[in-house]
Amino acid sequence: MSNPYDTLSISNQPQKAIVQQPTCEVQVTTNPLLVVPISIDGKLIQVPGTQMLTPGQHTISASSVVPGLLVTYSFDSWFVNGKCVSYSPTTVINITGPCTITAQYMLGQADQNSPAAPDSLPNPRGPMTPNLILNNPR
Repeated sequence: MSNPYDTLSISNQPQKAIVQQPTCEVQVTTNPLLVVPISIDGKLIQVPGTQMLTPGQHTISASSVVPGLLVTYSFDSWFVNGKCVSYSPTTVINITGPCTITAQYMLGQADQNSPAAPDSLPNPRGPMTPNLILNNPR
């Protein structure tokens, strides 16, 4: 009968420990809700959405202008948990725990190259005046 301990081998090689860093749940959205390209640390993310980020500094970037069919929105500011933290479309945010990051946009004027709103087209008959309906008995 063989000794069961004959097949046991012990390695003196150091083992690598896998250390998983803690992450924080970060909600990212825009106000008003727009389709805007936003990136965190150079990675494009889906907005609105949730990201799991390690605590520390992260660079967040959003488009400075969001053209629409009839209107254009301009970047205004970044908010973290309702507090304004930056007026620049690209900024560094220090993540310390779960939070909500909001890109605030303001309604701007349409770009010269984008389609104009119908009210802004020139009227070939001159300025419009409201139509008056008079009580005209026949």
